[in-house]
Amino acid sequence: RQVTRLAWGLLPFWAKAKGLQGSTINARIETVVTKPAFRSAFKKRRCVIPMAGYYEWSVNPEDGKKDPWFIHATGPLLAAG
Repeated sequence: RQVTRLAWGLLPFWAKAKGLQGSTINARIETVVTKPAFRSAFKKRRCVIPMAGYYEWSVNPEDGKKDPWFIHATGPLLAAG
């Protein structure tokens, strides 16, 4: 086990441009094993990400803009990566 700083987002093995990194960040558990972008990483490279919280969004009914809400963790909060 180790703690290290990494770039956020998946760069699929077949991607030619480094600029694509970060464009693929979310996978659905139902399809992560079958989608080419995530399949290899899911089988071979997993991690746990400690978090202080996460964002949820709501749409403001007055102006239609999205408002961020930071949800603070009251205890240990971990995400799969």
